[in-house]
Amino acid sequence: MRDEDDQGVLDVLLDERLGAIAPPDLSARLRARWRRGDGVAAARRVASARGAAPPRAWLAAAVVVLGFGVVLAVAFLRAHGNTPGEGVPAGPAAESAAAAATSMEEGSSQQAPAGRPDRQDGAPTGNPEVELVVVDEHGGPVQSFRLTILQVDARGVQGLVPIPDLPARDVGPRDFHDGVLAISGLPEGKQVAMVEAAPYVRSFSEPFEATAPPAPRVTVRLDRGRVVTGTVLGPTKVPLAGVTVRIEPDRPFSSMPTVAALFGAATRNELAGLWTVASTATDAAGRFRFVGLVPGSYTVSVAHPSYCAAEVDGCRPAGDAPLDVQVALQAGAIVVGEVRGLDGAPVAGAEVMVSEQPAGPLPEGPVRVSRATLPQSWRTTSDGSGRFRFAVRLRPGTYKIHPVPALGDNPLESIVRIKKSTLTLTVAPGVDEVESVVTLR
Repeated sequence: MRDEDDQGVLDVLLDERLGAIAPPDLSARLRARWRRGDGVAAARRVASARGAAPPRAWLAAAVVVLGFGVVLAVAFLRAHGNTPGEGVPAGPAAESAAAAATSMEEGSSQQAPAGRPDRQDGAPTGNPEVELVVVDEHGGPVQSFRLTILQVDARGVQGLVPIPDLPARDVGPRDFHDGVLAISGLPEGKQVAMVEAAPYVRSFSEPFEATAPPAPRVTVRLDRGRVVTGTVLGPTKVPLAGVTVRIEPDRPFSSMPTVAALFGAATRNELAGLWTVASTATDAAGRFRFVGLVPGSYTVSVAHPSYCAAEVDGCRPAGDAPLDVQVALQAGAIVVGEVRGLDGAPVAGAEVMVSEQPAGPLPEGPVRVSRATLPQSWRTTSDGSGRFRFAVRLRPGTYKIHPVPALGDNPLESIVRIKKSTLTLTVAPGVDEVESVVTLR
């Protein structure tokens, strides 16, 4: 009866370990081998009863037979090109081994998407991270943009500073996993995600702090930006190509919201405006275009080496229609001259400054600061013969020109020297060059 039980155990093991993937005659061959060993098994039972054989010797024999059977089964499978999981159900152990092998093969031939740690799905890495989701004004996913992570720091522009180890980078659909961008490697403290994607407004997330998985999820909503277009004309009203055009926000001379007030769409729009600085060049028709601007007031600055710089402030794009700006450049004049000492000898290496004069006192209350509302100044240095030449052309008007005291001079004495050495410089319309002699006193 014990032989029948042992043979039944063998049948169960064969069915469990090999099942339908065994060759048709493998079970029969193994059972025949087992029956041929019946006599040996009986002798061993007698010896065991007499104390001459170790207990449970049959178990060792069964293990040897099973091992031999498994070797035969594996050889058969390899010869016929079948593997567990290909059209044939496999047990839990086979599924785990196949999954592990597949994971190792994929890991050796593929890299993890940028911005997401190389890990198995659902396996926490333990590293602090944050999950970012970006959507448009309708809630649809946006997966192509430029991402910058900024550290919340009161010393930066409105409390934000770039992180040296995390430069701005371009993000694409391959960086997302199930619609989520995982960002790791963040420093301690609070950060803000800045997202730039044309034609949307530059947008900021709420401040967040990365944690170990499960990571916090931050959503950034993008809105369509305002558009400013325009034309640059020369003194004869002819469109100018290749002129550099720059746009930047008019910044208020008043207290701005603190870092603690970054929560809120209105404040983040103001913040985005402060970070909005862009430049372009006019095309063959003298046209330029800026998109993705947040609502607010902007200054458009135009520069060309053959003409005076020009600025147009108070540009407020509204709605979907572009705001069109026309900028006319003037020829202006180049200021040249000589620096002399009290003895009349030329002075080499002397720094000279020329400054615009304010048109009048600044108005009371918050004032929007721009190049068009504040006086500007320019500097140059005299050469070996004491001669100087400013690189910019000045518009017709009145200016002040004076030498700049050297570093380390007594501040009070420097103020007195500047006052004594300052001259009034007039640039008349239609004049191409203005000569001035500056005396160091």
